Amino acid sequence: MPAAQLALRKNQDRRVRAGHPWIFSNEVAGVSDGVADGGIVDVVDARGAFLGRAYYNRHSLICARVLTRRREEIDLDFFVHRLERAVAYREAVTPGLEALRIVHGEADHLPGLVVDRYGDYLAVQVLTLGMETQAETIRQALGRVLAPRGVMRLADSPLRKLEGLPLERGLWWGEVPEAFTVSQEGFEVEVSLAGGQKTGLFLDQRENRKLAEARSAGQKVLDLFCYQGEWSLHAARGGAESLLAVDSSAPALAVAARNAERNRLEGAVTFRQGDVFDVARELERGGERFGVVVMDPPALVKSRSHLPA
Repeated sequence: MPAAQLALRKNQDRRVRAGHPWIFSNEVAGVSDGVADGGIVDVVDARGAFLGRAYYNRHSLICARVLTRRREEIDLDFFVHRLERAVAYREAVTPGLEALRIVHGEADHLPGLVVDRYGDYLAVQVLTLGMETQAETIRQALGRVLAPRGVMRLADSPLRKLEGLPLERGLWWGEVPEAFTVSQEGFEVEVSLAGGQKTGLFLDQRENRKLAEARSAGQKVLDLFCYQGEWSLHAARGGAESLLAVDSSAPALAVAARNAERNRLEGAVTFRQGDVFDVARELERGGERFGVVVMDPPALVKSRSHLPA
């Protein structure tokens, strides 16, 4: 049990009491001497009342993230229980999915940890120093609960820089093929955890792709920033009259073409490589019109300093 405490300033406990897991540095009155960055602290209000147990990083604007509202050990059993609860929730809400996000940070009371499952393989993001400190325990818990054949550690998010952590991407343990396929909404799609963007596939767009499929019947569809073509697959299955998919990445378009071929839709989609802005202007000048336009761009403006560009 941690002897260290993090005390909040007067009237700075309301948000934490309401359930918010973050504590900002300007809300802190003081921290016990000798607390290591990444270490566990008990969070207390200005009167000393216990609010929860968190990990601490004095160098981050979000200096503490709450793991539990109880006085419980942050050990292997803690992480096993959290993972089991996350898996049980997914199995109840989205049964039978081969590819899905098993752990989504604060939503599963594991701030700074993201785990995506692709069949027998995992893509794991450790985003904060507090979770980095617990990495070996997390590894053991993942092995016990999910028993994966292989795990990629995708520690290349810019969020790690804010925590003073290096960026890296590679095999954590086991074996992970360079590329493999998983079933997604009735399609067989290619995944590359080593070379793909983010954590392999953009799993958060599942419901939106279904919506696009429902809207595509008889329509000319334009898929901008198409990446590996999953939006186009849905639009084709939805009965699109024609499909033009555009991306600047040749490797992504090659995967998109393979995805269309393995799902017997290669004749339904025209893939075009080019800067999306240039292609869109060209289509406009040519008088092209589309019934459905899909845009799923990267983060074009990541901070205020990028806004003029």
